[in-house]
Amino acid sequence: MALEFKLKPLPPSGTADLPPEERARQFQQYAEAAFARGFYGIFYEGSALNYADLLLAMDDTNVFALDMRERVRKTAHQSAQTAVSRSDLAQAQDIYKFLIENFADDDEARAAAARVETLLANRRGDLRGLVRKAEEALQAGNLIEPRGASAYYYSKQALAIGQDPEARRIVNQVRDRLVGQS
Repeated sequence: MALEFKLKPLPPSGTADLPPEERARQFQQYAEAAFARGFYGIFYEGSALNYADLLLAMDDTNVFALDMRERVRKTAHQSAQTAVSRSDLAQAQDIYKFLIENFADDDEARAAAARVETLLANRRGDLRGLVRKAEEALQAGNLIEPRGASAYYYSKQALAIGQDPEARRIVNQVRDRLVGQS
């Protein structure tokens, strides 16, 4: 027997007791603010997409929410295309996964994700060099900066190509060092 669940986003604390009109107004403001900060939805909670989905849970015809979802989708596509153009295939892969997970009917995202996977498959021979560069950047203390030449960047590129244990170790070390700095 198969069970099917439909998850519903939880509203932020402090909004549950508001009248529906006021809650909708707040969600619209939160969505606009999140979108303006570039917080579209890859990290879902508190994102523009999250607030749009909360609005749609209240009213599945909410024009603002439908428009915000479309703005997020288009912006994510643009970001993914930019990532591909600068050869940041790991970021492009992450964005297309986000699009496929959150916009089920987005055939453009599926096709683009397949193209990225082909590009990554063609870079299998680069894996060792990327891991070496990640290790060098880690030793130099370049954890996340410069953006296109850091330990994190190189190890994420390597992981996008294949699940390499050395690249995973470097990502974990970057995370641990950054957490230790905060």
